[in-house]
Amino acid sequence: MTKKILIIDDDPDIVSYLDATFKDAGYATAVAYHGEEALQKVKTEKPDLITLDMEMPVKGGPCSLWGCERKKKRKRSRSSSSAGSGRDPQR
Repeated sequence: MTKKILIIDDDPDIVSYLDATFKDAGYATAVAYHGEEALQKVKTEKPDLITLDMEMPVKGGPCSLWGCERKKKRKRSRSSSSAGSGRDPQR
């Protein structure tokens, strides 16, 4: 059975990149662009792994994850997160 990864990010370029990368590696993917949508996708898609942007509109990363973890009967998914400031580290 193919493992499924849920990509949660409000940046379409990042979503597109991660989606293509995971699909090329043989994974199925699902996408959510904000926290509210992510909560619904967790219920319907039942992902094996979640990638999570920490700064998003409408329930950002941590709220999305905490909302998912409160679901008692739901299978636990693994999650990873990333956050970047978009600033040049040399400045």
